[in-house]
Parts: sequence; structure tokens; C-alpha cells
Amino acid sequence: MFSFVSSSPVLKALVLPDVTFTGRKIGAGAYSSIEEVVLSGAVCAGKTFHVTLQDLSQLSRADVESATHQFIEELQLMSTLRHPNVVQFLGVCLEPDGSAHLPALVMERLTCSLHDLLETNPSYRAKPLVPLPIKCSILQNVASGLAYLHHRSPPVIHGNLSARNILLDSAGRAKIAEVCEAPFIQNMGTAATIAKASLYMPPEAFCSTLSSKETSKTKSVYSTSIDIFSLGIIAIFTLGEALPCEPLEPTYTDKESGLVKYCTELERRSHYLHPITDLLNQGHPLLTLIQSCLCNNPSERPTVDVVLVLTERAKSMCAGGGMNKLELIASLQSLPGNEVAALRARNHELQQELETCRAEKLKLEEQIVMKEAQLATAPESLRQGGILSQKTGRSLS
Repeated sequence: MFSFVSSSPVLKALVLPDVTFTGRKIGAGAYSSIEEVVLSGAVCAGKTFHVTLQDLSQLSRADVESATHQFIEELQLMSTLRHPNVVQFLGVCLEPDGSAHLPALVMERLTCSLHDLLETNPSYRAKPLVPLPIKCSILQNVASGLAYLHHRSPPVIHGNLSARNILLDSAGRAKIAEVCEAPFIQNMGTAATIAKASLYMPPEAFCSTLSSKETSKTKSVYSTSIDIFSLGIIAIFTLGEALPCEPLEPTYTDKESGLVKYCTELERRSHYLHPITDLLNQGHPLLTLIQSCLCNNPSERPTVDVVLVLTERAKSMCAGGGMNKLELIASLQSLPGNEVAALRARNHELQQELETCRAEKLKLEEQIVMKEAQLATAPESLRQGGILSQKTGRSLS
């Protein structure tokens, strides 16, 4: 076991002694891998960082102590998080092959990520569209989890939010994963690995990353608004069901004047906003949310409370009177022709559901007619008795 594990009462209290690694790989990222583990008979997930003792030996003693302190602090914070839309951290354990890596993080096992759910359908051809009510529910779940994190004292900033770390349980509920991990990874000198999620990062995050590379130190300049920006990009991905592509350069040359001009984030990313404007009418709360989340100036982005209100409103519109299944189909049918097959399949499913409901309705109507006929032909004494018993609650017999 690492020396800092045994020397830290906080970390020792988080060590889980009865964890078994099954050897089944669940996933892998730029700086970690996830494997299935069993904790007291329950199937969970164990995350191991790609940081070895050799990596630590290449750092100065001060950097190692700083990273160790950061690691313990983040673990302690993770152990206090309890929310239905935040992945539950359970504790830490050692890998079966010894202490070559940092202690693995043990957390609840979830079905898949939002990225996994949508990436197989970049052009709406591979599978039917995820219904809009489900999309709105997912975004509301993410906003609810963020609200919990941002309202803590001090606020918990995710700093690396993307569709890859939004996980879904078997009921379709979305949960935020990798909370508290970004600061530690940066302090371990691997901030470049965060660039994989650069599509979700606002302008100020790039400035911070550049500064850290130049100074060999990471000084976080993040605020909660970085998560708000990332949520806006996640909303684009979720609603459009198309993977975000690389945005345009931050500058462009004006054809008329020949002058170099700067683009806003909304302008840079406008080329993958088109599927959303086709799907949603102007003024829809989610379209308004996206436009405000992508503001260049962090102070102009909405707070998480505003985001939560807008996502809850959108969820209510889709689930309630704002949009029923037939209206959803009508809105989807306005999409380009290469989605027709998937839409027809979904339309067929809904037609079958409608026929089933009609058949059940006919059966109920027949039962009502039969009961009324029986009552009409019953003796007068029984009918009077039935009426009196309904009024008094007592039988005449």
C-alpha cells in the first residue's frame, strides 16, 4: 500500500477490504480505466488511474506531496456527496497486482454513458431517435446534479463535464460521474489529457490550460460557469443526436473588408445547432438555454438555478400538455429524408400502442353496457337496495 494511504487516517477510513476484481473491463479513458468489481456481493465499478509509482518518482517531492494532499482532499469530498443525480462513490481499494497504481475508486455500477447512448446514431440511421421527453429528462437530471454540486459550500466545480461522464442507470436516470477528479489529474501533470473533452470547454478553460503548460503549474481559474458552458454543449449533443465536431477557429477573415475578426462561441458552434432549430421552435426553453450557456463572458452565462428552471420547464412541456407523442412525431417528420426509415418505425410502434388503447377502451365500454343492462333487468327491490346501500354504506339484508 502506498505510504500515504497508511499515514492518512482519512484515506484509511475509505479503504474497502472486501473488494474483488472480476477482470472484466468496463471502459477506459485517457487517464484511467474502469473494471468491474464485486463489493460484498454487489457488482460495482472500480476506476484505476494511469498514474504509477514511476510517474510519481519523476515529480519533485513538493509536487508529490501536493498531489497526494489533493488526492486525499478530493476523496474526502467525494465521500460526502449524496444525490440521486451524482454517481455514488463508495470507497477505495488496491489493485490485485499490488501497489503499482494509486488506489482504485469504487463506485456504483451504471448501465452506459450518454455518449454511448447517442454515438451509434450520428445520422439518425443506426437506431430510432431517443424521444424528446427522455432527452429533456436527462438534461433536467444533469442540471439537478449540478445544482447540488454548485450549492455546496464551497461550490464543487466539475471542470470536465461531458457526455462521456454523464452515466445512465437502468431506469434511464442520468448521473454525473468523475466529480472532483479533474483537479487531481491536473496536479499530477497530465492536464493535457483533459483536452479530449475540449469540445465541451469554454474559452477561459483554454487560457488556463495554456498558462499551466507555460508555467508547469496548474492554477485553477475556473468558476461554476465552466460547467454551465459544458452543459450547453451537452444539450446540443443530446437534442441533435450528433457528435459535436471541432468548432471553427476563434477568428475568421471577413471577405468584404479583408479584416480578421473574432467569432463568438455561439457563432463558432452554429454549424451543429441546425438540427436543434429544426427540431425545436424558436423560444423553446432549451434553445434559449443553449444560447445563454455559450456566452463568451462567464459572467453572462446563467446560474445553475436558472438552468434548472429551464430544464424543468422543458421536461414539463414534453411530458405534459406541451407536447404529446403525436406532436413529437409531427415535429420529427420535418427532419431531412435520411431519417425517414427510423421515423416510420417509431410511428408504427406508436400506432400499435394506439390500437391497443382503443381495444382496451372498447372492452371497458362493453363492460359498462353489460353492467347497466344487468341493473336495468334486476328486481325493483334489489335496485332500491343497491341505491340505499350506496347512500348509507349498509346492506338492507
